[in-house]
Amino acid sequence: KVDRWDISAVRQSFCSLTSSVFYLQILSALERDEQARRQRLRCKLEQVIDTMALSS
Repeated sequence: KVDRWDISAVRQSFCSLTSSVFYLQILSALERDEQARRQRLRCKLEQVIDTMALSS
């Protein structure tokens, strides 16, 4: 069972990430890495962040 407070903490973490300088660096690194590209990790991260933004 997922605690509502856990989801809030995750949402806050993602909000902090997207407003940080590191966000673009992380996306860029995921795009440059061959394994990350094969697994479409950049796209998946963006989808998670979008989902978190919609649910707030």
